[in-house]
Amino acid sequence: MAANVSGNLELARFLHQMGFSHAADRDAWGFSPACYAAVRGDPDLLEALLRHRADPNDRVRKGCHKFGISRNTSLLALCAFNGHNDCLRLLIAKHAHVDAKDVICSGPLHAACGANNA
Repeated sequence: MAANVSGNLELARFLHQMGFSHAADRDAWGFSPACYAAVRGDPDLLEALLRHRADPNDRVRKGCHKFGISRNTSLLALCAFNGHNDCLRLLIAKHAHVDAKDVICSGPLHAACGANNA
């Protein structure tokens, strides 16, 4: 793992705590490390993951209905719903698709509106 994160101790700690070995891993719920960083709202962590080949257009692969997260929810939508606008700006700067839709055809704008994140 240490070689995979190029000395970034905070990123290595995050990956270890979350049970991941690489930035591109997924857990049983279909979340990648970038999905968790988006929910957490940590732009530094998200940027470190992007430097280690995380995809700015990543999505939750499975739904988590208990928390209202549909299958294929984008990182942008996760950030928008949680009010993490610094992470939104970072992902948009990294060319995330602003019109990405989840399985119920909801996108980042819908998520922002639903959370009153103007």
